Amino acid sequence: MSDETAIVIAQHMARDEHARLVLSLLNKEGSWPAEIPDDGTELVGGRVYLLPAEQDGAVSDSDKAQLKLMPPAEDSYSSPSVNQLLRSLAEHYGSRVLALILSGAGSDGAQGCRVVKQNQGQVWIQSPEEAAYDSMPQTASEAVKADYIGTIADISLNLQQLLTTGNEPYADHPEIFSKPIRSTSKLTEADSKPIGVTPDRTPVVSGHAGARLEPQQDQASTGTEEEELQQITHLIEDHTGISFAGYKQETLLRRIDKRKSQIGTRYDSSYAEYLQRHPGELELLEQYLLVSVSSFFRDADVFRGLSLTLTPIIEQKRALIAQSGIPNRLRFLVAGCATGEEAYSLAILCRQLELTIPVEILAVDLNRDAIRIAQKGEYSAKKLSEMPSELVERYFVSHGDCFVLDKSIREEVRFIQGDIFAQNFDEAFDFVSCRNLMIYLKREEQDRLINHLYQQMNAGAGFVIGMTESLSPDGLKLFSTQDYYHRIFKRR
Repeated sequence: MSDETAIVIAQHMARDEHARLVLSLLNKEGSWPAEIPDDGTELVGGRVYLLPAEQDGAVSDSDKAQLKLMPPAEDSYSSPSVNQLLRSLAEHYGSRVLALILSGAGSDGAQGCRVVKQNQGQVWIQSPEEAAYDSMPQTASEAVKADYIGTIADISLNLQQLLTTGNEPYADHPEIFSKPIRSTSKLTEADSKPIGVTPDRTPVVSGHAGARLEPQQDQASTGTEEEELQQITHLIEDHTGISFAGYKQETLLRRIDKRKSQIGTRYDSSYAEYLQRHPGELELLEQYLLVSVSSFFRDADVFRGLSLTLTPIIEQKRALIAQSGIPNRLRFLVAGCATGEEAYSLAILCRQLELTIPVEILAVDLNRDAIRIAQKGEYSAKKLSEMPSELVERYFVSHGDCFVLDKSIREEVRFIQGDIFAQNFDEAFDFVSCRNLMIYLKREEQDRLINHLYQQMNAGAGFVIGMTESLSPDGLKLFSTQDYYHRIFKRR
């Protein structure tokens, strides 16, 4: 491994504490020493540089390769900006740049990859099918023709091969290239919560061009799988009226495979033929594909952020009521409400804020069984285990093995079984929650959903999505960022 090689990592982070935690992991698991650079730090071979939180990084114009740190632009959605760093590297190193895009939410990095390719550099991308969060790899692969797309394991092996082919290192500047750090796989797993970082984990690197690469791998499912999936989804739609055309193919295949493993070898030939002979299984499969996972005050920090976001919305509503003299309500929409915990959590949050304005919450979900559970407002002790005990005591009544939500809270929430795309409401909403629904949808369907929800909202309304989700560039034209880390936005 060449001592002229260095690594620069731009990882989206909300607070400096996150950078310290990631730095600790890199120094523990990596083969090279890692550091968080200061403004003007000179890049040295054999070291790893992790850009600090809330600072964009770029290579300076001096003869020495120095990192310049700067505050992110006002309209920046992600920090550190991968685009900013990639553009700088491409302009200074041209064909000696290699950009590696890994798992992450959002579209940051796509523009930078274009500049890298325009300057004859290389772009390697983690397979979106493998990525825990596929937005960044997918957007990058749509923006440019990647030189290589593969799994983390394949990328690591090929980078190792690339640096051991005998090519002489450049003497004028240190090469900025990626050594396969052993912790990389840990940084891209969905269960990386212990290190306390956001899902965006994007190493940015540059190095030799024209090195020997394995052919780009096609990670798509086989034609047979696609044909059977199409048969199955058509059968479900004909039988139940619910279409899964907009859902991610890999998600559906994964859920179907799990269901097939549960029923074992009870079907003789294809699963699709089994479904045709057993309509009851179609209904069970429909419920299995409609993932309904939720909990009260899920991601508690998000709700603390929501309380701050709601304050100006509430004041605006009060001013409107005072000016018009007409009674009004604070209206919420919950898209993909599952078994009701999210909607009820918002109702309880409004109680905690001691509002004097009436509250109305509409909650929509395709899953009939989930809606029936939500309407009852009865939950097991396990469902309430992460909820503060004082809230449980105040808003729930023990009833046998269950806890029943206070009637006054339940009356503020109306549940609708149906397709959110088909819902057009008579009155606009002051706040919309759409958490962990987009992760199941194809990219074009995500944009269609965002646009549809935008049409249902008042100007200046609040909007929150899941912690692992992001808005596309088109979505950011409709919404401004209020709290990036907690994925809270405001309707433009």
